[in-house]
Amino acid sequence: MKIAFSSTGNGWKENIDIRFGRSKGFFVLNTENNETTFIENAAYEAEQGAGTNAAQKIIDENIKVLITGQIGPRARGILASEGIKIYTGIGFGTLEEAFEKYKSGMLSENS
Repeated sequence: MKIAFSSTGNGWKENIDIRFGRSKGFFVLNTENNETTFIENAAYEAEQGAGTNAAQKIIDENIKVLITGQIGPRARGILASEGIKIYTGIGFGTLEEAFEKYKSGMLSENS
């Protein structure tokens, strides 16, 4: 399963980016083999549609779980319609801290 975090950069010590559509990119963990990748968010500087374009990128990459701070209603709807679980309200901190909160059940699903 692939888990994506809206991120300021590539690596567990990078910070979560609380803005889904305007994040620099998405740090992705494949839980089947523990491999990580970073997907740049080409839409982060778009005048319009950053959230919906970022949502499509998440879908295209076969992500099953998204952890972010905030997500707009249109992007949320697109992702939820594809069965992607969305966890919001993570706040500030590192990706590693966000993952630990997810694993501990401290985050609420918000799809």
